[in-house]
Amino acid sequence: MKLTILGSFSAYPSFKGFTTSQVLEHNGKSFLIDCGEGTQLQLRKNKIKFNSIEDIFISHLHGDHYFGLPGLILTFNLLGREKPLNIFGPKGIDEFLAANIKILNFSLPFSILITIVNEGTIYENNKFLIHAAKANHSITAFSYLSRYLFNFFSKSA
Repeated sequence: MKLTILGSFSAYPSFKGFTTSQVLEHNGKSFLIDCGEGTQLQLRKNKIKFNSIEDIFISHLHGDHYFGLPGLILTFNLLGREKPLNIFGPKGIDEFLAANIKILNFSLPFSILITIVNEGTIYENNKFLIHAAKANHSITAFSYLSRYLFNFFSKSA
């Protein structure tokens, strides 16, 4: 498992740093956590394959955490993405994306599956899970905790 901090500097992009975004890589799959402006540049700079991103987790609806999302979705479209994109975020992320897609008047060859986040386990496969917990912030916000699931029992005698 590898975590790459793409941005954590401030509420606006600058020459010194980028707005909030991180990538958690696990078994050839990338989980994008927040998507502030400049995320695409940082993905390229860090040689993270756009196609490896299947799941995006938005912590809260302050612009520095999600304003890069419409541009990233357009880039996925231009790169010929076909597989579904899963977006997890607080109430309102669905309305934001629907409005942007409608205003920009484009169709996508891939589906976007949006999950409105509540506290608890929001993603799980047989080896890995992501848990959401409410964060103390001025608006509804979530922190995301990831962990491996280990099987300590084997079938050997």
